[in-house]
Amino acid sequence: MSDPQKIRILLFPVGSVGLVQEHVLTLDKMYELAKCNLIQAVPYNHGTELWCDEEGKLNGALPNRKLWDGRDVAFGPIFFTGPADLEGNTTSLTDEQIKLLKEEFDG
Repeated sequence: MSDPQKIRILLFPVGSVGLVQEHVLTLDKMYELAKCNLIQAVPYNHGTELWCDEEGKLNGALPNRKLWDGRDVAFGPIFFTGPADLEGNTTSLTDEQIKLLKEEFDG
């Protein structure tokens, strides 16, 4: 059995710029990053996955970023990963994906 691999993510805390980090993404780590108890993944632009608090709009989390050209808003911390691979494992972001997401959200 191989050791779990760290993957590269882009974390957007509320009120902060995007932070590139590396983590072994266990479910507990995902909850910790999104500061939630129910997490969801949503396909996003640039071939990425957006991870957020499933109940962020309902539980008093602060607004974070406008999504999809302002058609929606994420509440609470959010982070992005690459898409799932053929085995269903979450993958790292590429340099290009990080660049595009930072341009979109950090200006």
